[in-house]
Amino acid sequence: MKDVSQLLKPRYKVIADYPMSQHKVGSILTLESGDRYVGNGTKYIILNIEQYPHLFRKLAWYEERDVSEMPEFVQDLVCYKIMKPLHFFTPNGHPTKNGCTDNGLYFPYNELLPATEKDFAEYIKNSKK
Repeated sequence: MKDVSQLLKPRYKVIADYPMSQHKVGSILTLESGDRYVGNGTKYIILNIEQYPHLFRKLAWYEERDVSEMPEFVQDLVCYKIMKPLHFFTPNGHPTKNGCTDNGLYFPYNELLPATEKDFAEYIKNSKK
């Protein structure tokens, strides 16, 4: 599992080749700071990356990650519940990167944000009042 702040760092997937490109199509670039991105262990400066949607696709926090990288706690953006999902699965019961379960209910990642153990403990404490 990654640190929550690491999960929320902007990431882009290279979706097309271009002249003098140093990236392979399919590479994932993670924002380090400013206009500095890291991909495949190498640092790059890419100015205004969001202005090139034909070359780079912005990834949601949960996209292109292994289940092992997913957070231990998540917050539902619909009802603001913070939970510790039991497992991640597809409708067929196989591990997936599309959603997780809590008490038998399915939550898609596009309705969740990573949360911390501290957030979870505070949520539990406040819900018992």
